[in-house]
Amino acid sequence: MSIRQNSQEDVKKWVVPEHLPKRLTIACWLWMWATNRQPGEGFSKIEKALDEAVDRKFNTVRIDALWSWAFDLKGNPRGDVEVGNMVEPGYCKHCLTNRGGFRVNILDELIRLLHLAEERDIYVALTSWEFQPGHSIGYLADPALRSEILNMPVKERFTYLARQADRLLQEIKRHGLENRIAYLEIHNEVNISAGRDFPGGMPAIKKAIEKSLTYLQERHPDILFTDDYQVDIPEDYIFDYNTAIKFTEKFAANVQVLDHHLYNPALQYALFRKAGGLMQNPAMEQVEKENEFFKWLIKPGSPGWKEFSQHFTCDWFKNWQPMIYLFENMDVDKYDYWMFRHYPQYEERMRTFWKNYIQLLSHFACQRGIPIVCDEGYIFLPPIHSIFETSAIGRSNFDFIVDNMLEADYWGIMISTYTQPGEPLWDNKAEWLKETNKRILEA
Repeated sequence: MSIRQNSQEDVKKWVVPEHLPKRLTIACWLWMWATNRQPGEGFSKIEKALDEAVDRKFNTVRIDALWSWAFDLKGNPRGDVEVGNMVEPGYCKHCLTNRGGFRVNILDELIRLLHLAEERDIYVALTSWEFQPGHSIGYLADPALRSEILNMPVKERFTYLARQADRLLQEIKRHGLENRIAYLEIHNEVNISAGRDFPGGMPAIKKAIEKSLTYLQERHPDILFTDDYQVDIPEDYIFDYNTAIKFTEKFAANVQVLDHHLYNPALQYALFRKAGGLMQNPAMEQVEKENEFFKWLIKPGSPGWKEFSQHFTCDWFKNWQPMIYLFENMDVDKYDYWMFRHYPQYEERMRTFWKNYIQLLSHFACQRGIPIVCDEGYIFLPPIHSIFETSAIGRSNFDFIVDNMLEADYWGIMISTYTQPGEPLWDNKAEWLKETNKRILEA
């Protein structure tokens, strides 16, 4: 199945400000650029990380700007904050974890990052994960500070986010670094994060976002602003045209970039379901006692769930805890064996899903006359030592997606979410990343 685009007369060619690249090659650094700073972690030397990005021909890094770490609720600089972790050191080795245990001035570090990016001619895409369960806010060590932010009334969140973004941009401009900003997202995946439980649902969320974007656009007409969504996935993980059309209705009318994510976790979610439904908060004591597949995945001698769960440090990650336990204690070779063996059952539906969404969303962006960016995807979350996504099979999926995005004239393309120091794709496939980014930039 393929989505045919309408005639050229029906679409408008997008343009971007002259100082920005004609195409973005995006490395997704999330909040790790600030939290993974201990010796041996990926960002212990931020200059080295940026140099490696240049070597791999990335011209953009997408980061959590951590504006609630940089400023308090009134917009005053916070100064130093303590970085924590999701699992106590010694128990976090194989997932998206860090040791923590240090203090950082986020505002100073962000300005420093932008200065270093300017020296290397790299651009920065700014966003926030703070209201998304299981994400950056959980890395704040101080529970009172976490509560201060998370207790923000839902109806006030988009106004708050816009004011914090405005405050940050004021500081960036004070240092003359605004030309380093590729674009700014009001929040990551807004409907399932800052917009969760928003009174009035999606129509009210959209209206609130439009108001916040107008606020920012009036104050910063030189910056591109957008919202951000993960594409809607039917329960069977098969592309559905009507579902996709409804998805396009979420975007605010005044976005200046069509920014989306493109996950289809059909394969990995099949493993999670077989292992006891790990993303649905199962009764883990029962799973580890009765689920033979789960028991097969766990390495002999691993701590049981009851013992391990005592070492989680923040309830903000509660929904992710069963998956984290599996990733930290399983035999990754068995995980890879299962993924390789079952991948052929899912390849066609996943690739058709990716291809059709790319075509449809690109056409939608052209109708609006705005550039399109995909800055997260595509299979979900691999254990850090898995070789499935770095293998020839995994890379062939990334090549397939890149090819389709180039054909659809995407402005911003991210090869994989896990293109950051400390990840196997970054460390072990540097030449492939370089050649793929080169292909994107020269297309």
